[in-house]
Amino acid sequence: MRKIETIILAVTLACSAAAQDRAISSEETQVIEKTRGIVLDYIETLKNFICTETVHRSRLQRGSQSWKAMDTLAVAVELSDRGEQYKLLTINGKRTPKKLSEVGGVISDGDFGSILQWIFQLESKTKFQAERLSDLGGRPMHVFSYRIEQNNSKFEVNNTITAFDGLVFLDRETSRVMRITAAASGLPADWAITAFSQEQDYGFAEISGQKFWLPVHGDVSVTTRDGSRYRNEIEFGNYRKFSSETTLQFDPR
Repeated sequence: MRKIETIILAVTLACSAAAQDRAISSEETQVIEKTRGIVLDYIETLKNFICTETVHRSRLQRGSQSWKAMDTLAVAVELSDRGEQYKLLTINGKRTPKKLSEVGGVISDGDFGSILQWIFQLESKTKFQAERLSDLGGRPMHVFSYRIEQNNSKFEVNNTITAFDGLVFLDRETSRVMRITAAASGLPADWAITAFSQEQDYGFAEISGQKFWLPVHGDVSVTTRDGSRYRNEIEFGNYRKFSSETTLQFDPR
């Protein structure tokens, strides 16, 4: 289950499109179904990898024009049948005995593969809507908006399941997902947390001479009721295949 954990934090809605009432066409449905098959196969492939997330955390205080760096976390992550597993490796380049849940501030999980899986798995009953044709990195894209209602969601903010929506950018030639955005909706009005948004980019990483379609960059943006903003910039790297010789012990969930 995905969580956005905070100490004094809140989460910002930054979705540029919402699903419309117009029924999706048969051609658009074919695009989604082709991508669904690719994604669900891909999630199984992703379970063979471990990577390191480098998370640069910063804050923009209300009234300020300059972002202030807070810290940099290095986190090992793997995706398994139990979900995403994490181990905090370093804080500002120094090894630490702390667990990721103990560092305070904005932390997130689900970035590696879970959100993508939730968007396309049938049990989420995701509502898709074609938005526009676009391009990304010089590649032509189909852009769809989507929404998953709370009763079908696994998106969790401060121990509360919320609905979420966003955009998916699909390569028009390969049907691969190249970018997703996601934002929680329906957060309680009395929370210090007001909104949350994130963006995830996918690309090809070379491992042992082979290229694999994998997460490459993420961005988590948070706003609190006092007007402060928080940002986690995530770089995915140091990919390696999971094997029986892997001895990394991940933090319990």
